[in-house]
Amino acid sequence: MKRKEKKKRRRSGFLVQLAVGAVIGTALGFTGVYRFFHSAGEGESLLTVFLLLFAAIFLTVQLHELGHLLAGTLTGWRLFSFRVGPLSWNNENGRMKFTWIPNRGYSGLCAMVPPENASAAVSVLYYSGGILVNFLTAAAVYPFLSAGVSGGPGTFLTDLFLMGLLAGGINLFPFYSGNNPTDGMILWSFLFHKSSARRIMEYNRAASQLASGVRPKNLVLGEGLAEPGAAGGQILFFRYLKALDEGDTESARQFAREMEMSIEKLPAPSLPGVYYELCYMRCLAGDPDGAKRFREACRKTLDRDMDANGLRVKAAYAFYAEGDREKALELCGRALSVVPRFPLKGQGILERELVNRLLEEMKRTRNDGNTD
Repeated sequence: MKRKEKKKRRRSGFLVQLAVGAVIGTALGFTGVYRFFHSAGEGESLLTVFLLLFAAIFLTVQLHELGHLLAGTLTGWRLFSFRVGPLSWNNENGRMKFTWIPNRGYSGLCAMVPPENASAAVSVLYYSGGILVNFLTAAAVYPFLSAGVSGGPGTFLTDLFLMGLLAGGINLFPFYSGNNPTDGMILWSFLFHKSSARRIMEYNRAASQLASGVRPKNLVLGEGLAEPGAAGGQILFFRYLKALDEGDTESARQFAREMEMSIEKLPAPSLPGVYYELCYMRCLAGDPDGAKRFREACRKTLDRDMDANGLRVKAAYAFYAEGDREKALELCGRALSVVPRFPLKGQGILERELVNRLLEEMKRTRNDGNTD
């Protein structure tokens, strides 16, 4: 029965995505053709038409994410990551750092951590912020179009108006794109009190507790909520951290295996962090080949990661997989120096302990004469 239900859900999801894709393609195609002939009559080149359309799309995505940022800021959420296309600003050691990260399955991202005990209404406002700004943008542009603005400005405003309506409308549809739920998927789950809404609230509570300084081992995570998917996958990740903090290596390995088995169902933005920990657990298990496989899966992200968790994973890899004690010691020192600035203060406490465990292991093996 469960398999049939899953197949039915996948089929329904595929049909929704196909329908939405058809709407997007038709709308963009119509817009492009219409603007081309209309603008050509006004003396605009084909290149100008497409550049203005591209600018309107880029601005629409940016405004959508700014809508989430504005709604979150007004209700006490803390910014951790902001992306538009490949342009990314991430919180690294307490500071926002610009990086270039190719997106997979999503055009933009605004990742924020809610205040403690944030209500469902506050969450709904945050998740609807992007849609509201898209529709408000279209409403703000319309008077200028009615006034008959022409030429390049008219072309751009028309594109911005249409893209605002299109982005707002599409994001109201409940579907997944690259395992990333649309805002509509999240909003409808709250409206109809679905289990996915409970998972989102559970994730938000855990994230806000970690941000306020609660250690992973002190998190209270509901049973039966860590299903594969967006928020469910994050809850599974928190359970993994909780097991690590409790010193329960066997449970941590089990949660790591579950994350690995459901990796194709996880949202793209969460994959680097999952790959980090899969690499780390393979290091602890004495599996250098497995560690290398997951290291390669997140190499670009991990190489430039200077937060405590990234440095801890690189230190473990240097010691266990590469046999480079000096490099591992240097990375451990750097990790400990930035722990106080780790964005999630509660996880930062765990990071310090994990690094100290690694240092103890290096000291023990040196005393035992097991390594050079």
